[in-house]
Amino acid sequence: MKNILSILVINLTLKVSLLTAQQTIPNNGFENLNTDGTLTNWGNVYLVPISFDSLGNSFYDTLLYDNYFYAPTNDAHNGSTALELRNAWNVTTNTGIAGSAGVDEDAVFSAWGSINLIPVINTPWNVFRPFNLGFYNKFYPVNNDSAFAQIIMYDYSGNQIGEGSVIISAATINYIYTEIPIAYATSDTVGYYSLNFSTFYTASPGSHQPSFGTRLLIDDITFNNAGTSGIGEINNGTALKIFPNPANTVLNIASDADVQYYIFNSTGEIVAKGSISSPSQSISIANLSEGLYNIQLVTKDGSETHTLVKTGF
Repeated sequence: MKNILSILVINLTLKVSLLTAQQTIPNNGFENLNTDGTLTNWGNVYLVPISFDSLGNSFYDTLLYDNYFYAPTNDAHNGSTALELRNAWNVTTNTGIAGSAGVDEDAVFSAWGSINLIPVINTPWNVFRPFNLGFYNKFYPVNNDSAFAQIIMYDYSGNQIGEGSVIISAATINYIYTEIPIAYATSDTVGYYSLNFSTFYTASPGSHQPSFGTRLLIDDITFNNAGTSGIGEINNGTALKIFPNPANTVLNIASDADVQYYIFNSTGEIVAKGSISSPSQSISIANLSEGLYNIQLVTKDGSETHTLVKTGF
């Protein structure tokens, strides 16, 4: 009997360990630092701009910074540190440079490309297939900048099989919770994922430059298998509900707090936005085309993102 119990305990421990391992995002709370003070497992690759004059002499572009593109900050949601991203400005070309960072499996960031594939662990009883990704953020935009977060899922051959993204438009001086629903195109097993954050997004490249001074703070990133059903609750108790879903011409938003809403199409462009007062209000979506949208609901306590289905009848 003792041996059977030991086997059960070992199996249970192994199962819990595998569950923890496959759900972990390296340094997801940004508490671990390298010896040089940089964040472990996070970074990006930046090419130094070099130009040549008419005689073939090389010179470096002049870049203006107000801090690092990505760096630890003591302004944390939880614990001692968080990730802070900042824009810079290329004075030579008069263009903005967006701050961005992605997660790496290695403690010292070593990727040479823009996409890092993080391997996951799958077991017969615990397949890695999260429905969403959540994180806490503060955002200080300049000139109507929008920030961007993206999670991409890959199979074991490196083919993309799922994706989720969110555009952060609302300025927030306090940490709020943001959630990214993940949509899968196939039923294939997830072998890898990539996760990136940026201080800048535009649906029309070249139409807007990253503005000097924009800042984005990120902390406490987690996967969540609960999924978003259209009924949710902000982290400190604010109840939110959208209905009906699917919807045709009218969408109802119910909340016990005032809400700002942003509706994004499949390319991430804001197609509708506004604000409503508690306890509920109807908004028109008659001018939207049929299809899938993301609707972000923002209150003073946090934010939620839901998938909205627009029908034609």
